[in-house]
Amino acid sequence: MDDAVHEFKILRENPLQRIKIPKDTQKTDKISYLTREQLEQFLNTVKTPVKHAKYQASIQNYVLFYLLGRTGLRIGEALALTWDDVDLEAKTISVSKTLVYSLNSAPYLSTPKSKNSVRIVKLDDATAKLMKRHRINQKEVCKRAGVPVLSPHALRHSHAVHLLESGVNIKYVSERLGHASVKVTADTYLHVTKKIEDDALNLYERYLKL
Repeated sequence: MDDAVHEFKILRENPLQRIKIPKDTQKTDKISYLTREQLEQFLNTVKTPVKHAKYQASIQNYVLFYLLGRTGLRIGEALALTWDDVDLEAKTISVSKTLVYSLNSAPYLSTPKSKNSVRIVKLDDATAKLMKRHRINQKEVCKRAGVPVLSPHALRHSHAVHLLESGVNIKYVSERLGHASVKVTADTYLHVTKKIEDDALNLYERYLKL
């Protein structure tokens, strides 16, 4: 086009001169991955106890890493799973939430990365079998402890209720749990146990007697 302006004098100016060609800002990141053999070696190492090792074998970690390696779930998606999301008969996992870690607050549940992230993930036979065995192990631990069979997230709720029952300020509890507001904490927990209500009433009655 410059030749048409300068050399051949066909055009007075180059009409394309002011057009900005967008730069290709899409970078192709190098993907890091384990070969099939490396993944098997890693998973075997995770579950194999080694004396005096800094890392101690953990069935919980093994199940998590196995699930990540066999399903392609994001780490936040895997950590957000409850047994309600797992259908062992259909061999599927329903992904509808993710666990978010923030530097300024406690981990919290959020919506997935995009609407396409809400999906059903099919499990292969080996992964479904492992999940089923893990579920049985969890139930057995609860049975031996004489406690209800609940999800790990119930431990978070337990901590919150215990803090409130002990008389800890609800604002502190809200900040500790990483809630968006004190209202979220109040709406979630203040109705849970009668002890919280009774303690609040006792405090008020003691105040009236002063």
